[in-house]
Amino acid sequence: MSRPHRCWTTWATRCAPGLLLPERITALDTLDMIWEHPPHSIERKLLIARDYVTRHGHLAPRWAEHHQGLHLSRWLAERRKEANTRRPPHCYQRALNEIYPWWNAKGKAEWKRTYACARAAARDNTLIFPSPRQLTGTVPPLTQWLTQQIDNLDRLEPCQHHLLGDLPMGLDPGFWTPETLGS
Repeated sequence: MSRPHRCWTTWATRCAPGLLLPERITALDTLDMIWEHPPHSIERKLLIARDYVTRHGHLAPRWAEHHQGLHLSRWLAERRKEANTRRPPHCYQRALNEIYPWWNAKGKAEWKRTYACARAAARDNTLIFPSPRQLTGTVPPLTQWLTQQIDNLDRLEPCQHHLLGDLPMGLDPGFWTPETLGS
């Protein structure tokens, strides 16, 4: 298959599902069009990554974690290594950025997973903002985590400041700077 034809069929199957006219689908079927992505294609791996984000709210799987048959954590580690050495095709980075903008952000994966839980709790209105009057034993774990982020704000990466500012808690994103918190 020629490159332009391959590019068009990739576009048609990935970007325009339901947009092809029935007669074009029939014509492509007569050419034995393969509608599913091959198991080892980048498109299939990107679909798996998108599904993972939909289910978990982040793209920071544990090291041994597999998702839909793909060793997702290893595949992402390879993409991060490529991205940090500027070798991957731009379209792969763009696709991962569209799936989850912080897929290659600095910081520990455990922080990213906990942040995803905090973001989900904030959206559900169940994340309690830390209060100096709360007793340590009565504070929910995510509130304790949030307190730790405030206490260690000067040691967080800039992208972590940004993520904390994006928590839907009705706070001004500038609230998460060391200057405003007195750190």
